[in-house]
Amino acid sequence: MTSDPSLDPDSGFNSFVQSTYSPPGSLPPPSSVEWVRDTDGTVVVDHNKKPISVSRLLATKPLRQELSTRPGPGNRKLTYISGEGVTRTLNDIFGHDGWNLDIKHTKREECTKDEKNRFHVAYTAMVRVTHRKSGAYREDCGAGDAIDRSMATAAANALKASITDAMKRAARHFGEKLGNSLYRDDFSINKAPTTLKDALDQYDKERAKAKFPPPKMESKPVVSAMPPPKRESSGTKLPAKPVTVQQHQVARNESQFMMQTPVCPPSVHRQPPIVSPPLDYNQPPPTPNQRLQSGSLFGLSTFTAGGNENQENLLPPQEFGHVRPSTAN
Repeated sequence: MTSDPSLDPDSGFNSFVQSTYSPPGSLPPPSSVEWVRDTDGTVVVDHNKKPISVSRLLATKPLRQELSTRPGPGNRKLTYISGEGVTRTLNDIFGHDGWNLDIKHTKREECTKDEKNRFHVAYTAMVRVTHRKSGAYREDCGAGDAIDRSMATAAANALKASITDAMKRAARHFGEKLGNSLYRDDFSINKAPTTLKDALDQYDKERAKAKFPPPKMESKPVVSAMPPPKRESSGTKLPAKPVTVQQHQVARNESQFMMQTPVCPPSVHRQPPIVSPPLDYNQPPPTPNQRLQSGSLFGLSTFTAGGNENQENLLPPQEFGHVRPSTAN
């Protein structure tokens, strides 16, 4: 009598380990692409006439007609996929004979009777969903409860609810299509695609953006023709250089000289400069009276050599401050 290897609980694990094990230094076997097939065995293509692979379809978001809502805590609407919806999607993607559901463990957690003679029964279950072609499987647990006057009915409903909950939780690990997208905060029933074409296009755009993100644009400073505004000083001044006593005295003398020197307006007629004639070294030097008479003593005129005939009309030296005209006949 031979036993069926599919009934051995360890046969699936051993086959999975043998299929994924490779000796050190060897390359992993090439993975073949699995295509989604119709009921007649033909490969399903998208709107661009491209074949749809199983991995690509599992990565798309669920359609809006595949989702349902129910009231949740805090007056919120919770989005979920029903058990029959998960089963239908698994049949469409893997095929009717392309996946297995194994119930690994069940346990009755509670069975009580209330004051109305109703039974409260709660069950937990652990299941495994296996993709038969690749040998990959996912496991998860679920819980369910039921209330009925019949203990058998309450137990059956609670047990089935726990298995269905565990199956949905295990199946969502295969991809976004089977409910994994419902755990994202930015996804809701209103954002779900309505057709398979929209779902595939949305996936292709997200995949392309993840592989080839747009380059970051470097912001260049804007060059303005206007001069930059003057910044207010922070109040800190540089220490002034020490000024010596000699520099202070020179600056004071220059300021006083500029204040005392009269400034002639440009409209006043100025006399041409007085040019002294060449001196005759054979003549004796002029006396003070001669210089006084000619005005060269006060800078009024220039002494003329040889003019000794007017010496008698010169003023005495004590009257230098008053110049009188000559009275000679």
